[in-house]
Amino acid sequence: DYSVYIDVLFFVNLMINTVILTASATLMKLKYSPLRVFSGAFTGAVYACIIFFPEVHILYTLIFKIIMAMLISFISFAPKSFKQLAVQ
Repeated sequence: DYSVYIDVLFFVNLMINTVILTASATLMKLKYSPLRVFSGAFTGAVYACIIFFPEVHILYTLIFKIIMAMLISFISFAPKSFKQLAVQ
Protein backbone atom coordinates (compact mmCIF):
# COMPACT_ATOMS: atom_id res chain seq x y z
CA ASP A 1 0.00 0.00 0.00
CA TYR A 2 1.43 3.35 -1.07
CA SER A 3 0.87 6.74 0.49
CA VAL A 4 1.65 10.07 -1.09
CA TYR A 5 1.91 13.06 1.19
CA ILE A 6 0.90 16.30 -0.47
CA ASP A 7 3.35 18.38 1.58
CA VAL A 8 6.27 16.17 0.54
CA LEU A 9 5.12 16.25 -3.10
CA PHE A 10 4.88 20.04 -2.94
CA PHE A 11 8.28 20.66 -1.35
CA VAL A 12 10.14 18.15 -3.53
CA ASN A 13 8.61 19.73 -6.64
CA LEU A 14 9.44 23.21 -5.34
CA MET A 15 13.10 22.28 -4.84
CA ILE A 16 13.46 20.45 -8.16
CA ASN A 17 11.67 23.20 -10.10
CA THR A 18 13.93 25.82 -8.51
CA VAL A 19 17.03 23.86 -9.48
CA ILE A 20 15.81 23.29 -13.04
CA LEU A 21 14.80 26.91 -13.58
CA THR A 22 18.06 28.23 -12.11
CA ALA A 23 20.11 25.80 -14.20
CA SER A 24 18.17 26.77 -17.32
CA ALA A 25 18.78 30.46 -16.71
CA THR A 26 22.47 29.85 -16.03
CA LEU A 27 22.99 27.68 -19.12
CA MET A 28 21.19 30.20 -21.33
CA LYS A 29 23.08 33.08 -19.70
CA LEU A 30 19.87 34.89 -18.77
CA LYS A 31 19.69 37.53 -16.11
CA TYR A 32 17.17 36.35 -13.56
CA SER A 33 15.72 37.26 -10.22
CA PRO A 34 15.86 34.52 -7.57
CA LEU A 35 12.46 35.68 -6.30
CA ARG A 36 10.92 35.33 -9.77
CA VAL A 37 12.50 31.89 -10.22
CA PHE A 38 11.13 30.87 -6.83
CA SER A 39 7.68 32.18 -7.82
CA GLY A 40 7.77 30.14 -11.02
CA ALA A 41 8.90 27.05 -9.09
CA PHE A 42 6.09 27.64 -6.59
CA THR A 43 3.56 27.77 -9.44
CA GLY A 44 4.89 24.48 -10.78
CA ALA A 45 4.73 22.85 -7.34
CA VAL A 46 1.11 23.92 -6.90
CA TYR A 47 0.32 22.54 -10.35
CA ALA A 48 1.91 19.21 -9.39
CA CYS A 49 -0.40 18.96 -6.37
CA ILE A 50 -3.50 19.22 -8.55
CA ILE A 51 -3.15 15.46 -9.11
CA PHE A 52 -5.06 15.01 -5.83
CA PHE A 53 -8.15 16.58 -7.38
CA PRO A 54 -9.35 14.18 -10.11
CA GLU A 55 -12.40 16.31 -10.89
CA VAL A 56 -10.11 18.80 -12.65
CA HIS A 57 -8.51 16.22 -14.94
CA ILE A 58 -8.69 18.74 -17.82
CA LEU A 59 -5.65 20.41 -16.24
CA TYR A 60 -3.52 17.39 -17.16
CA THR A 61 -4.15 17.56 -20.91
CA LEU A 62 -1.24 18.23 -23.23
CA ILE A 63 -2.43 21.71 -24.15
CA PHE A 64 -2.77 22.74 -20.51
CA LYS A 65 0.70 21.36 -19.72
CA ILE A 66 2.11 23.53 -22.51
CA ILE A 67 0.23 26.54 -21.16
CA MET A 68 1.58 25.87 -17.66
CA ALA A 69 5.15 25.55 -18.96
CA MET A 70 4.77 28.91 -20.71
CA LEU A 71 3.25 30.47 -17.59
CA ILE A 72 6.09 29.19 -15.39
CA SER A 73 8.66 30.51 -17.90
CA PHE A 74 6.88 33.86 -18.04
CA ILE A 75 6.76 34.14 -14.25
CA SER A 76 10.39 33.07 -13.84
CA PHE A 77 12.10 35.03 -16.58
CA ALA A 78 9.70 37.88 -17.48
CA PRO A 79 10.23 37.81 -21.26
CA LYS A 80 9.35 41.01 -23.08
CA SER A 81 7.45 39.26 -25.88
CA PHE A 82 6.04 35.91 -26.93
CA LYS A 83 8.95 35.53 -29.37
CA GLN A 84 11.47 35.96 -26.56
CA LEU A 85 9.51 33.44 -24.47
CA ALA A 86 9.64 30.92 -27.33
CA VAL A 87 13.39 31.39 -27.75
CA GLN A 88 14.00 30.89 -24.04
